[in-house]
Amino acid sequence: MKINGITVSGGGGSSPTLLSNQTLASGSWAVSGSYFEYIFSNAGINTSTSVDITPYNDSISATQDAGILPQIITVAGACKVYAQITPSTDIICDILITPTT
Repeated sequence: MKINGITVSGGGGSSPTLLSNQTLASGSWAVSGSYFEYIFSNAGINTSTSVDITPYNDSISATQDAGILPQIITVAGACKVYAQITPSTDIICDILITPTT
């Protein structure tokens, strides 16, 4: 693929998968070291995927108040999302799973 005449390569050649209207339940966060961790399970996630989470506008206060951290760790069948404190309400979001190799 070319962007502004520059060839960009990489990626797995597969299309990203968009999971709309997903819920990160406020009661499902657990202590993990000095953070709180949420494990989102999906068969399409593995160590060769990138996961991006975009909270809906109505959930932005919950993400800001909880201090949701930017790093998302992928493992076989799931991803791990981290926060400084447990969100007080559910977070509704879109989750984009993108193959990277």
